Amino acid sequence: MSQEETRPNQHAWSDVDKAPDTQAFAAYLDTLRGLDAIAEYKRRSIERLRLKPGQRVLDLGCGTGDDTALLAAAVGPAGGALGVDFSGAMVDESRRRWLNKGLPLSFEVGDVHKLDLPNDHFDGVRADRVFQHLAQPTDALAELVRVTRPGGRVVVSDPDWGTYILDAPPTPAVLKYHDLAQRQAKNPWIGRQLYGMFRALGLVELEVTVSVTTFTDLNVLERLGNLDAGFITAVQTGQLTEAEVGAVKRVLRERQDAGRFFGSVNIYTISGALPEAVSAP
Repeated sequence: MSQEETRPNQHAWSDVDKAPDTQAFAAYLDTLRGLDAIAEYKRRSIERLRLKPGQRVLDLGCGTGDDTALLAAAVGPAGGALGVDFSGAMVDESRRRWLNKGLPLSFEVGDVHKLDLPNDHFDGVRADRVFQHLAQPTDALAELVRVTRPGGRVVVSDPDWGTYILDAPPTPAVLKYHDLAQRQAKNPWIGRQLYGMFRALGLVELEVTVSVTTFTDLNVLERLGNLDAGFITAVQTGQLTEAEVGAVKRVLRERQDAGRFFGSVNIYTISGALPEAVSAP
């Protein structure tokens, strides 16, 4: 199997445990978290929870647990942070990294479409780059609302793959690649849809922030596998030939060598609060 084929497809997160190398997904998250634009929107999404010491917080799609650890630090020893992930391998990695660090946190395997958690339990709930992969994103958001107490906050961040672009001449091969790459996720336009989903479920105090994540180093995208996943799928589905993929890669490498490579995608962070419970007169 080639190196390209062993890199994680960023749209295969619902099947992490079936991958031949689950650690590749952890490495992907570590690389992505090191990007300044990613770190900035993550910081903002945690701030939007407005956590206080002693509160309970849920980190959905916790991955390697690094964000869960930040949430645990925010609520302090009297509070608690729960990281939930669909992947047992990711939960194992989270536990390996964080369970002996003296933080008030725990990790569980779970499906956001049907969480084994009580109603009105958490003061804050956060999901980061999860909804693009879900079979039923509206049902999943309703489930997050269910486990959040009245007055609690829900924060969701996700890319909108319709905004994904690379600077390359608009040849037929490049245009076909863009079209395929922008449609790979189960919910490629989820970023633009989240505001309406929050509104439909009755969340209030909505705030929207757009983070433009830029890439000026082709090597970073290649390490992440973002390009390879699209190219491999394009060839496998007959939408691009190997020759066309080679031509696109050569153009991108030429831009990299000239110091002018550029790509970007928008990540949307939507936050809102559940209405406070109304006391009976």
